[in-house]
Amino acid sequence: MMKPRNQKIVVLGAGSAGLAAAWELVDRGQNQVLVLERASVVGGLLASVEKNGNQFEYGTHVFHTNIDSLRDRVKSLMGERLFEFDRMSKLHIKFRDKYFRYPLNGMDIVLSLPLHLSLHCVLSMLYSNIAWKIQGREPANAAEVLRQRFGDKLYEIFFKDYTHKFWGMPCEELDKLFSLERIPRSDIFKIVHDIFEKLGLSNLNIGHPLAERAIGKLYYAANGIHELTDTMAAHIENNGGKIETNTRLSRICLENNTTRIEYFIDGKQESVEADYIVSTIPIRHLIPLFNKPPDREVMEASDRLQFLPLTVCGLLVKRKPIREAFCTYFRELIFNRLSEPTNQGLRTVPEGRSILLAEITDYSLQQYNVKTEDEIYHAVVKDLVRENLIREDEIEDSCVFRYEEAYPIYHLGFQQDIAIIKDYLRSLGNVFTTGRQGNFCYVNTHIAMQMGIETTMEIPS
Repeated sequence: MMKPRNQKIVVLGAGSAGLAAAWELVDRGQNQVLVLERASVVGGLLASVEKNGNQFEYGTHVFHTNIDSLRDRVKSLMGERLFEFDRMSKLHIKFRDKYFRYPLNGMDIVLSLPLHLSLHCVLSMLYSNIAWKIQGREPANAAEVLRQRFGDKLYEIFFKDYTHKFWGMPCEELDKLFSLERIPRSDIFKIVHDIFEKLGLSNLNIGHPLAERAIGKLYYAANGIHELTDTMAAHIENNGGKIETNTRLSRICLENNTTRIEYFIDGKQESVEADYIVSTIPIRHLIPLFNKPPDREVMEASDRLQFLPLTVCGLLVKRKPIREAFCTYFRELIFNRLSEPTNQGLRTVPEGRSILLAEITDYSLQQYNVKTEDEIYHAVVKDLVRENLIREDEIEDSCVFRYEEAYPIYHLGFQQDIAIIKDYLRSLGNVFTTGRQGNFCYVNTHIAMQMGIETTMEIPS
């Protein structure tokens, strides 16, 4: 195989996508690969905050994929440090004072809700599916997708308020792609079958079986999932690449057939020339960096792309486990999701403890009127105690931390904005964007990694 031409390639961002791209490049023989990262550590959302020997992560993050080549590559890199675990029936949501498996399952609805409410939900769902098919039009926003799939009743009692609480905006203002990508389709025929079975009419043959989504095997590491990105970073540097953290990008100069990236590190300005740029930073921050600003239409499209910040309150609790689940969604507490990574194998110091990660979006912070770390801590603890999940005297340690641009917000029209920006970037010829922030898409870790790898294939060799 011909060795690739030795090109200068700069990767912006050392999250899972950026590191995967750099990993692929050095494995293909490129030895002038530079990764620039704003934070003090690599990993992006897969990083963690270390305190007193414990790792507090940015919520629930594990590695899983149905891409065999990526799985084999990661397992080969990590060796025995990466182990497999089972999450069957361990993902829950609290709804009407009961815990449901999540995503919602037809049988759970039947067995856990009052029969009249179950019937109401199913009839509403049937009506909506039939009515939308007769109308023959496409849903205009996320709310209409949810009403079409689940019916008005289930939308009103389940999806509407929770989605607003998480994203800080009503479903009507979210693009339909949000519901299509992030909320699994419920099989109305399976749910109807469950209803009839409960009524003693299970011999009726209606519809087809429920087809559940395959998620593949799940993998984790005893010191946290950041071990994956740390190991990727070490592999990159051991094979000729370079990673610089604590950097701040200041300008990308495109002139005289050269591309130069200017940045600050430790207060000192540096610059580096690049044949190609692979950017995984939030795309709205990339566009203003160019020394020759793009057209007004491109700048305005970039300004409209917003990300949802994530605040995490981590607790070390003197008990294990707190719940027989590694992740639970809550609808009426200050936090939206409570993760317990010790249930999937995270070590604690000392042993025999649980680490809880309460994830909070800005809308909840505003609703609870809390701002400081101390206020956030007390609001989280108060809700946990009220839910009878812990006692306050069981808490041994805590920390509050934040990720400013965690989730892309799929506002109405965002796909058109992305198209405008991508057209501009393609015109440059040597700047590629990828990953969750770079492509403005809400994807899991393995998809972001695969995006990073595939983007490098676009670089001429």
